[in-house]
Amino acid sequence: MIVAGGYAVGMMRTLMCGVLVVVLLAGTAWGDVVDAWIDYGLTGEDRPASALVEASDFRMRLRGVDPAEAEAMLWALARRGEVEPQTLLDVSMLARIPERTRLAAVMSLAEYPKEESYVYLLALVATGAAEDSVFERLVTWRAILAMPKPDMRSVSISPDKMVLAHWVQEPSEEDRGLWPLYLAAVYQVGEAIASRKPPGHELGDATRLASVEAADVWGYRFMDSERPALERVLTTRIDVNFRVVDMRDAFGSDQPGVAELALLTVQERLGVEDRAALLGWLRAQEGERAMRSALLLGTLNAWGGGPMLVPRDLPESLDGYGQLLRASDQAEALPHVAVQFARADSSAAGACLLVLLERGYFSEAMGLLFPLEGEPVLDVRDWLVEERGWHLLEKHLPEGSPGFWLYGDEAVQAFQLRVLKRWWGLAVERGGVAERGVIR
Repeated sequence: MIVAGGYAVGMMRTLMCGVLVVVLLAGTAWGDVVDAWIDYGLTGEDRPASALVEASDFRMRLRGVDPAEAEAMLWALARRGEVEPQTLLDVSMLARIPERTRLAAVMSLAEYPKEESYVYLLALVATGAAEDSVFERLVTWRAILAMPKPDMRSVSISPDKMVLAHWVQEPSEEDRGLWPLYLAAVYQVGEAIASRKPPGHELGDATRLASVEAADVWGYRFMDSERPALERVLTTRIDVNFRVVDMRDAFGSDQPGVAELALLTVQERLGVEDRAALLGWLRAQEGERAMRSALLLGTLNAWGGGPMLVPRDLPESLDGYGQLLRASDQAEALPHVAVQFARADSSAAGACLLVLLERGYFSEAMGLLFPLEGEPVLDVRDWLVEERGWHLLEKHLPEGSPGFWLYGDEAVQAFQLRVLKRWWGLAVERGGVAERGVIR
């Protein structure tokens, strides 16, 4: 188990690692075939030639299709509305079809409007049980996340609330295989769930984090100074009674991503004068991590030539952040400096992405994450999940862009990242993204 800052950040990867490896490796279709289907799903143009799609025995003939290709095919056809939800449900239940293909059918149900997929996803979630096999739990896990989030503010009792109520009952310490399903369900129902376990308890901390991350509105939040820094930062971000003091220690945290999320919260919740006051407090603190946050705060607010000058005794380890600050009030220089810094020092990539996205350099940030050639500047999945970079990226993606399941299994996340990479590649090739995330 990988634990950081009190959180089992590698929990869902570890609990079912055996079956996830099998699912990921099951399928060796050539990348261009898979990408061709993804491109079709994104644009609706140039559908790959396949007699299978029009075949009357489409479901059974999927047995002979490479699972990697079948995954992209089912997703694309669902996104274009060219396969019935009932067909996808049938595929997910046919034991003679490869498991990766069956799981892809469940994932693809998320592409339909609620009124079209609702009843089929309910059927999959409702039939899941504690004694299921690991694969069957994966099916339920994906079905939970594919379901539209219920309106927990409504007092009416709906079928989706009743079904999810089963999965938000806290599992036992021993049956860790149920933890990912439980956390996915908590993420779906959001603030309605609050663990009574004390801070420092692995499942209790993860439960509270999922509940906070699911909330889509500000509210009044209970804050406990003993809770892990990541939870406190994300809680502060949506707390009506915003107090920067509740997350002050996060600016000096050495847990990857925490300081960046704290700075994002400051940009969203504080006015310019309050940010300047925080800058003064940060500069008075000891330690390189606090100075790093001060330099980033100055960069985010273009204070390179104003309220904050780069200290003359800046440690060499912070020189890159000093260069960011010096360029912060130069519109043409800043993105260049940030991109070069991220490429030279992968440990600074998350901070550079924060600067680029918050300062309006979306294309440069996406180029670091999903380059058309070469490798990204960091492990994108780790940044999105372990460092919670998804909160930053999601904020800046156009409405209607391909999604990413923060609480999904690693195999579904790998596919969704491939879709995002193709989406961005097509956007570059065609000159940008139109309204609602549609490729021009």
